[in-house]
Amino acid sequence: MKLFRNPKKTESLLEDINYEIQNSKNESAKKRLTEVGINTVDELGRNALIWACSVENMDMITWLVENNANIDHQDRNGYSALHFIALERNEKAAAYLLSKNAQTELKDCHGNTPLWAAVMNAKDDLSVVELLLKNNANLNNVNIANRTPREIAEKILGLEFQKLIKRLNLE
Repeated sequence: MKLFRNPKKTESLLEDINYEIQNSKNESAKKRLTEVGINTVDELGRNALIWACSVENMDMITWLVENNANIDHQDRNGYSALHFIALERNEKAAAYLLSKNAQTELKDCHGNTPLWAAVMNAKDDLSVVELLLKNNANLNNVNIANRTPREIAEKILGLEFQKLIKRLNLE
């Protein structure tokens, strides 16, 4: 008969794993994840891949994907690993997950895709926006406020966005 884990102990273990990922204590995190399961989630519904993407830990991101982490998992607010990558403007992680066919059209609780997050956080760096567009992210995806990434990008990114759109033939 298999015994159930104590939820408080499991929560503490997940906090420990998250801490290890944040601090690049990857071997310990890998060992623990092998024990509890690659796709185990915390109270926010986030898995280890989301944790690794939020702190740009490429060693863990690669290991998790190679060990069958769900690259399209969404937390309780609908954020995926690609949303977190877009928030952090992590071009290397974006390229890697997109090469593994991460979905570009997953919507969060506001109806926003990773492209929306990339546009809102681009500042002077459009590299993740460009990667998403090259991987068929939809500029005209309407969120619950009836807005599109294209509209927002035109307003906040201006001329640089227009140059990018022209260069990618997405006018």
